Amino acid sequence: MGSDPGGDIVGRRGGKRVKISFLRDALILIFCVRAGLAAADLDYCLKTAVLNNHGLLLVAEDIKISKLKLEQVGSLFRPKLSLGAYYDYYSLDYPSVFSSSLGAFNLQEASDNLYGTRVTLTQPLYTGGAVSTLKKQASQKLLDSGNMLAAEKNRLLYGVKEKYINVVYLKRKIEALENALRQIKKIDGGGKAGVYSDMIRQKSELNAALVDNVYALNALISSEFIKAEDISGEALIDGDLSGDEPTKFILLAGQNRPELKSLREKESVDFLSLGLEQSVKFPNVDLFSTYDYLHAVGDEWASNFQVGISMTLPLYDGGARWLRFEEKKALLRKTKVNIAQAEEAIRREVEKACRGYSLAGEYLKEAQAEKKNFRMPGKISPEDIVAWARVTENELDAGMKFNLAGAYLEYAAGLLISKY
Repeated sequence: MGSDPGGDIVGRRGGKRVKISFLRDALILIFCVRAGLAAADLDYCLKTAVLNNHGLLLVAEDIKISKLKLEQVGSLFRPKLSLGAYYDYYSLDYPSVFSSSLGAFNLQEASDNLYGTRVTLTQPLYTGGAVSTLKKQASQKLLDSGNMLAAEKNRLLYGVKEKYINVVYLKRKIEALENALRQIKKIDGGGKAGVYSDMIRQKSELNAALVDNVYALNALISSEFIKAEDISGEALIDGDLSGDEPTKFILLAGQNRPELKSLREKESVDFLSLGLEQSVKFPNVDLFSTYDYLHAVGDEWASNFQVGISMTLPLYDGGARWLRFEEKKALLRKTKVNIAQAEEAIRREVEKACRGYSLAGEYLKEAQAEKKNFRMPGKISPEDIVAWARVTENELDAGMKFNLAGAYLEYAAGLLISKY
């Protein structure tokens, strides 16, 4: 809902000087636009923020890291090939068979040097489900990184929209106040000095608030600095918003809010972690193959090839696995409690947003009706202009609160995430 920042300050009776002033301001505005003044509307600000905001860029890097971790887990079940070199010196009292990880050799000399190179190929055959569980975990964490990005984006979009609405309506309030100041200057009579002074003080406060919000908006957008005079347009609140349907928006929030999605993904990860601890008790089976080329005895060189299957089965680790299993169970229970708590908090947040939106709509209707019913007397005094300025400010304030309430409801229900 748009608002007229200044309105016809002399009411229905009007005045030629006011109309001339209005036409002059309109011509100046048209000239500025045709001169090439760039305007940043809300859509531009939101899209630019999504592209440039440092917080979003950091979370995007987390997604890339999660993808790399998923690929790392996938490599655990692939074959491993390694090349090594070794050296041994042995001294024997009797000829014997020398057996070690290098293989078995019949050693005749009392002492000699043993050295060579080895190529080893290892292929995991069975890990008790550990690798598949780790892969599922990594996939869930990748999804969680996406949810974190969406949550950060939702907060960013709301922040940009909030600051944008503040800037637009502060500009309109300042414009309306300047209009009132011009009219006071034209009026003869006493008492206008005090009124003029109060309005100048009010304008100074509005200008200070405008500067704060412009800099806050630019901090979120993270692009070339956008001046206050280049920010224009409407708030673009979703036309389907309604404060009378909290159940509808609670359901939408349950589907859209990434904080809830993230906790649900964490629940899946915690459940998989529980299964991972259970998989430790299962054996690990590996296929291995080695090829050695070595200097064995005297000046002779020989080769050795070996292939086999190894199995390891954990028997006792001092109770560490059981303690880790109990820890994962506790973390899973904690996540379930966090999900219930988050669902309740978001439900209350949406209910509050719906109620605020309804009240803001009622306030706006009352302010618009008050301005519509306002009548200027035949002879205008400074007090009459102050009264008109107050009515205009009330309407602008109501419009600002209505749009801010709409932006908050959009945030609470997660409606903007998919649009940008």
